[in-house]
Amino acid sequence: MVRLNRFKVCLASTALVMVAACGRSDPLPCKDNCGSAGDTRCVGDLLQTCTLIDPRCHRWQDTTDCDQYNRVCQENDNGAACVKACSNDCIPEGASRCNGDVVQTCAHDERGCLSWTDVTKCADFGETCEEVDGQAHCEVVCQNECTEPGVTMCGGTYILTCVRNYHGCLFWDYGMDCSESGLVCKDEDGVASCAPCIPDCSGRQCGPDPVCGTSCGVCHGPTEVCHADDGACVDACAGKQCGNFEGVYCGSCQGPTEVCRQDTGICENVCSGRQCGTVEGKFCGDCPGATEVCREDSGTCEDVCQWRECGVTEGIDCGSCPGEEICSNGQCFTPVCEGGMCRVPAGTFWMGCNEEVDFFCEEDEYPYHEVNLDAFEIDMYEVTQAEYFLCYLDGVCQIPRCNFDPEMHKDKPVVCAFWDQAKTYCDWVGKRLCTEAEWEKAARGTDGRRYPWGNDMASCEYAVMFQGGVGCGTGGMWPVGLKPAGASPYGVMDMAGNVREHVKDVYSDDYYQECSSGCSNPQGPPITDLSNHVSKGGSFKSWAREVRISERSDYDVGTEYIGIRCCSSIIIPP
Repeated sequence: MVRLNRFKVCLASTALVMVAACGRSDPLPCKDNCGSAGDTRCVGDLLQTCTLIDPRCHRWQDTTDCDQYNRVCQENDNGAACVKACSNDCIPEGASRCNGDVVQTCAHDERGCLSWTDVTKCADFGETCEEVDGQAHCEVVCQNECTEPGVTMCGGTYILTCVRNYHGCLFWDYGMDCSESGLVCKDEDGVASCAPCIPDCSGRQCGPDPVCGTSCGVCHGPTEVCHADDGACVDACAGKQCGNFEGVYCGSCQGPTEVCRQDTGICENVCSGRQCGTVEGKFCGDCPGATEVCREDSGTCEDVCQWRECGVTEGIDCGSCPGEEICSNGQCFTPVCEGGMCRVPAGTFWMGCNEEVDFFCEEDEYPYHEVNLDAFEIDMYEVTQAEYFLCYLDGVCQIPRCNFDPEMHKDKPVVCAFWDQAKTYCDWVGKRLCTEAEWEKAARGTDGRRYPWGNDMASCEYAVMFQGGVGCGTGGMWPVGLKPAGASPYGVMDMAGNVREHVKDVYSDDYYQECSSGCSNPQGPPITDLSNHVSKGGSFKSWAREVRISERSDYDVGTEYIGIRCCSSIIIPP
């Protein structure tokens, strides 16, 4: 054991291991010495190289696995190498074949493998490739345009003669041109010759005769043209009122609303059956009624106020509502709103995105589900800066972090309040934040509408939004309640646009799944420290798709476009 450890220490101390240094007088033998460095050999498909391991020994080392490169290891007088194995696409050497019209020969390529090599493209010589007894060659194939040498025929004004070419193929050769002598070519008993031309205009009124090409006359009518195939004069304008046919002008339409149909040459009154609009550049008139608009597709006048009592639609003012009545979806009604709050009766409604009327649905708005709610009241207007300022003066609410000036903007919504500040305000006035379900029912009622006013596309007629610029082109939010046409079915104002509104519910993109079969008075997912809350309704910066009732947002921090609206439960006296 002592001698073995001493040997290991000695072996590690020097590259030139001498037994004398370790207590021996003879060098250790070199196992598997392969000869000279750089020698190569094959072990199956494995290429090995003789490598100097230490100053005394050469050993075989794996160099390349030829199989990984689709090669085989092959030894020769100079050693070993990875070479591509021959598949020998053809045998024997010297064999030939046709590949289409190309003659190919079996020959060795640059690797020494037999493969088919293109030799001659027969088509370059007007020939085809033919195989006979396993050998290919180019050969002429006669088309034989004619059948017997010496036969003649007419080719127009030329005499054609059947002759053989140097391949022995028969073809028509052009001979004399009879027209050079003022003659024509005629066939008689299979022999072509030049002969005088005798015109034949029998049955023809005009154009060249078919024999000599001399004129058979001209047409005299102002709208007549000559049909050269039968030599007949034809009135190109027969049965036509207008347009150009065969180079002849047949007139124009006289009526102020007529246009010419070039395919038939008939004048058509494009305003026939139409009351208004412009068709094919012809003006068919205006609608006479003050509240009528023209439907360009049908050309009919429609009274857009026929089924409306109030509001503006398609730029037409249908009137205003009397007294305290409010216009919603074109109808006047007295909102159930007392003391600044609107009553929403108990019952069911459908919540989420209604695909039958809404093509902007988002994933977190599914499924469209039925919800039952107790009766409640909701603020008719968004909380104003003046109202919120009273809470601050009472020492309860904090000043919002931006855009707060209750003296200059007392009637504009308070914004930039965080969710907990919104909750604090609603608690201070003896109310609470609305649940998302309460907010949505107050906005849409029970008919599944897309917007508070109905299903008409959102515009500045109904909401303070982004149309013609931020805030309907004003650059910001408006005082509350200035869009009565956009009131909800219960008389609640500004539930689409102006400012978004905090609600009680924590946001979850799949929370609606829990109510997919219906639920009552849902309160939203559980609150956690990292939860964001839902905000609803869009703002003065929102496009039409963002002010939809079912649209949801989880951005609940205090921003310049999020405000406050409160709800309260209805206490039924005993």
